[in-house]
Amino acid sequence: MNKEQLQTAIDAVRTAIITEIKGQELYKTAAAKTEDPDARRMFEGLAEEEEGHKAYLEQHYASLMKTGAWAQTELSEHAKEHVEEFIFDEAFRRSLKRGSFEMAVVAIAVDVEAKAVAFYKEVAENAEDPETRRVFQHLVAWEEGHHRQFLAMEKELRDAYFADRGFAPM
Repeated sequence: MNKEQLQTAIDAVRTAIITEIKGQELYKTAAAKTEDPDARRMFEGLAEEEEGHKAYLEQHYASLMKTGAWAQTELSEHAKEHVEEFIFDEAFRRSLKRGSFEMAVVAIAVDVEAKAVAFYKEVAENAEDPETRRVFQHLVAWEEGHHRQFLAMEKELRDAYFADRGFAPM
């Protein structure tokens, strides 16, 4: 990786760390404010996921700053399974109160995750360095899991909200 590629990678990782902090703070705040224990569990799990992403990125940032190379670390496959099987489980889906705080957080989370995916994809697509591309492709895959789940949940909640009010599609 040449000097310009290194600076681009460092800048991208710095932005990515802030992106993960934003998501983490959203989920921590939602966990603290919700009265529903299943929703709290889901939001706490998501905050932990974002902490894992941040820690992964901070390892890379430290390595880039110290050695000029990416750290030898991988995203956990367990974490991907954790998102799909634990965080977005049926208990949480049943607990959502239509039109409630939790529904609003889900809608905001769709936007937060979409922005993260878009940023990570842009970095991966424009990266000249293959390792930069690989790191950000891993992040895309991880965040796309969150985004897909939130999109499905948002649609479910939106459809239920309108159906409950007699505005179901014809």
